[in-house]
Amino acid sequence: MIIFGTRLFGEVDSVPGFFSVRTRFFHVNFLPLVPVASFLMFGPEQGVELGSVQWRSVLACWARTALIVGGGIALIAGMVMLGEKSDRSSGIGLLAAGALCGAALWASYRYLRASKARALELCELAGLSAEDKARLERHFGRLDRGGAEEF
Repeated sequence: MIIFGTRLFGEVDSVPGFFSVRTRFFHVNFLPLVPVASFLMFGPEQGVELGSVQWRSVLACWARTALIVGGGIALIAGMVMLGEKSDRSSGIGLLAAGALCGAALWASYRYLRASKARALELCELAGLSAEDKARLERHFGRLDRGGAEEF
């Protein structure tokens, strides 16, 4: 069975508790192929279309896809090689490569957050109100003073 259509992928520029940027892709079996449009998402189903495709989101999506596929292949190949007694060092190396892919995938979600300047730029692109911009200013002000970041 082949599944195709459009779906949101590539979350970047997130501001926890406010929004993130995601891009709608045409996909085949959930493999993102062609970017269609980018959105500033306020929740799972609520967002505003941005004027252009956000290439940071597209590149993050394709990189994450490569990390998932490459890491999965490395883990499977590493387990197979560990089963063969003749090539254990290559198996351990492939398992390590798969683990590094997993760590890079995790880091891509953790560290691709919006800076204050980028968050305000996204507010302008989406045409958000002055009240929303003021909420963002307060949020980043708390972070600058060492306040806890919302998750």
